[in-house]
Amino acid sequence: MELPEIETGLKLHDIWGILYRGKWILLSIVFIVATFGTVSSVLEKPTYQATTLLMYNLESPYVLPSKEISPSIPAVFTLRRNINTQLEIIKSEALIEKVFQKLNLYEHPSFKNNPYAYSAFAGLISAKEREDTNILEISAISSTPRVAAKEAAEWSYTVAESLIEYNLENRMELTKQIYSWLQRELANLEKTYSSSQEKLYQATEKLDLFIPEDQQSIITDKLKQFNDMYTEVKAKRIETEAYIKQIEDAKSKTTEDVFSLPFVVANSNFSALSKHLTDLQIERSTLLSQYTEKHPEIVKIDSQIEQTKKAMRAIADEIIKSVNTDYEIQKRKESQLIDTIERLRNESIDLSKKGITLERLTQETTSNKDLYELVLKRIKEADVLSTLQLNNMSILERAKPPLAPVRPRPFRNFIFSLGLGFFLGVATIFIRELLENTVKSIDDIEGYLKIQPLTLVPKFASSHRRGLAEAYQNVRTALVFARKTEESSLVLVTSAGPTEGKTTTVINLAKVLAKSGERTLVIDLDLRRPAVHKYLNVASNPGITNFLLEKSDFKSIIHPTDTPNLYVIPCGAVPPNPPAFFSSPHFKPLIHQLKESFQWVLIDSPPILSVTDPMLLAPIVDHVILVIQHNKVEKTAIKRCINNIKSIGGNLLGAILNNVDIERQKYFYHSYYKYYYYYPSTKITDQSKVAGAKK
Repeated sequence: MELPEIETGLKLHDIWGILYRGKWILLSIVFIVATFGTVSSVLEKPTYQATTLLMYNLESPYVLPSKEISPSIPAVFTLRRNINTQLEIIKSEALIEKVFQKLNLYEHPSFKNNPYAYSAFAGLISAKEREDTNILEISAISSTPRVAAKEAAEWSYTVAESLIEYNLENRMELTKQIYSWLQRELANLEKTYSSSQEKLYQATEKLDLFIPEDQQSIITDKLKQFNDMYTEVKAKRIETEAYIKQIEDAKSKTTEDVFSLPFVVANSNFSALSKHLTDLQIERSTLLSQYTEKHPEIVKIDSQIEQTKKAMRAIADEIIKSVNTDYEIQKRKESQLIDTIERLRNESIDLSKKGITLERLTQETTSNKDLYELVLKRIKEADVLSTLQLNNMSILERAKPPLAPVRPRPFRNFIFSLGLGFFLGVATIFIRELLENTVKSIDDIEGYLKIQPLTLVPKFASSHRRGLAEAYQNVRTALVFARKTEESSLVLVTSAGPTEGKTTTVINLAKVLAKSGERTLVIDLDLRRPAVHKYLNVASNPGITNFLLEKSDFKSIIHPTDTPNLYVIPCGAVPPNPPAFFSSPHFKPLIHQLKESFQWVLIDSPPILSVTDPMLLAPIVDHVILVIQHNKVEKTAIKRCINNIKSIGGNLLGAILNNVDIERQKYFYHSYYKYYYYYPSTKITDQSKVAGAKK
């Protein structure tokens, strides 16, 4: 019977069930670890810790206005970097050596004749920065009997005091080194300054680097003025050149074309003559209406016209000559201005070069002078500092002997041991759960094996009789609903491995069916280890092997039992080759006759993993019930059995989870055994007795 896909993830209920099943493991581990932690706390020597508070400033309290002696001084480092450095110095061998010398720890029992005494002492010292402050906490621990508290305070204070001295010595040594370096540098700088002064003087004298005040500005103004003049002259020259071009174009045509040139017409004398000429020409036109060309009046006026034109031509020639003269003058002036501008530009460039050279030499001299004066000033400051003992560290609070030890702390250790024990216990339970890949719950049958769980049978106990009866009643109900016809009454009960309770299941299920008023027959086909006859109080002979060998009447091998409506066919004589009996031509007819004679026929068979008998029986029965003992057989082995049954066409009705210790699994199986029904007339057979009988 196939089941639909169901959710198989680990739920909170499953986790609690796993923990409940392993509760004794959990409690044992918690008890062992807690006991060990408690005993260790009691046996551990008391350890005391004392702490000295040390205040750290970024810089020393300089009394001089300038603080920048050198970039090498630690005062320029960031506070964070400096504090981290101090934390490392506290564990350094140089500082610990100072502490040993002050306290004479070479004779201390913990360090005497110890080649790693410094490292051992460093392990007893700890230092950290108090959050969001510039305070260092220097702590020391000691477990020396009777003097541990006093010793811890003394060690802590001495380490802090030695750290202050160590820093002071380093700063003083650094100041001396800086002073010596500055003295050497000062001598070199003095030479450099003198040399730059001499170089400036010589350059000023030889290269004529003296530059009058505002000389560059004067030259620049002149250069601008001449540039403007050049632009103006050039524009006039271009204009005059255009006039000359117009004159040449006019002359190339007719003589009188020059009379129409704009700059000629603009002349007042020429304009007057031009007007007079016009008047004469008008008068002549009037006279021609009265006289002929040779008339004296006409000849006279023609003479006047010619004289006027001659006068106009003379003025035009004079104007043209003036234009040519202006053009030549402008060309010469333009050339002169170009020469003047070039000369001024060269003077400006030369002046700039001199200015740059002078400025460079002056700056070099000034820089050397400033550096010389700065170093001289620093030498004086370093000289003063060498006479002062300034430090940027001070003791804020001296360590006091503690009143109580920091270790051991029995209550804290006990709580920690409980937590550790609980963690280890839970881990052990889940690891065991992973390693034990067996069927432990109904969920395993549904989720992993994917077959129908028929019931859960608790481990036999007098207090569980009602539960046992109810469990087998559930199987009977499943059989009734699975039986499609009256003939579907042949049921094979088997298991994956031996001693899983299949014989017990057959006997108890048969009793439940018989007590329900249905004629029930049990056939013992476990031909290797038969046991049904012993617990139903019947003889083992004649049995089914006798019928198949001797061909007797099948009714002679059916034995009644003490339970009404319950009958049994025992195994009979154990055969040498059991599988051969199932191929007997009389076997299947016998089974058919028994189905017609009884309402239920239950077959007890060997385990599937041990022999092939169940695989021969599965195809010929109506239903197969698989008995799975709780937490015994690997899931993979049971899964293989299920696949084998299905592969040969067996109708697997479902599985019975057998022999479950309800007391140990009480929480996990509460939903399956919340209610019990009482069947006082049903006598339940104990599985352990059946297993013992087979042995």
